[in-house]
Amino acid sequence: MKKIVVTILLLLAGLISFAAEGKKQDTVKEEKKIELTAEQKAVLQKREDYFKKNYSDKNGIKKSIKLENDTYNLVWSGYHDSGTASFEFLRKGETMDKYNRLISVISLSPYININLYMKSYLASVKQYMINQPTAVKNKKSKFKDDILMDFILADEKEDVMEYTQMRACINEKNEGIVYVLSIKFKLSEMKKDKEKFKKEIDDKAVNWAEDMFKIDFVPFN
Repeated sequence: MKKIVVTILLLLAGLISFAAEGKKQDTVKEEKKIELTAEQKAVLQKREDYFKKNYSDKNGIKKSIKLENDTYNLVWSGYHDSGTASFEFLRKGETMDKYNRLISVISLSPYININLYMKSYLASVKQYMINQPTAVKNKKSKFKDDILMDFILADEKEDVMEYTQMRACINEKNEGIVYVLSIKFKLSEMKKDKEKFKKEIDDKAVNWAEDMFKIDFVPFN
């Protein structure tokens, strides 16, 4: 499916299908460079070294995420010199070019504010949003400010609707992590059949949210 190009302050290519084309090129678009101290640069260097050691293809990486009764395997990861890394998980039989469900994990640089990141992301997809995001906080989480929101994106021209759950939290190292579940449907089919919408989304959304809060994959431990 042809990708829809959107602009964002710090958007990881491939976060969801409503993203920039060229998934395996730059994983982050930056509009403004942040000047870092020597100490901060050293922290990012250690982070990059960790990524190369643990997630490079040559090391035969094997990571997976469970959601409902499905297993999502890590199929691609990318690192940007800003210190932000992205990880994409798919079910068996699906590829980055053809999938119905995708889980993305974005580990933000310690020097990127997660609230600004989320605000910029939501602004970038606003034109495709057909409902207002709703949010819930996980008060029992071991993470700080562990919040999940859901919303629906749609594009008439491409005949695609994407139900998205987006979880944002801050780990023990004060680094922001974003978990995204993207589920694709044909927009025309969902518009014709309201019962299908209820069956495919409304009746399952709570269970998906519960499982999203259970994801414990933290890339930089």
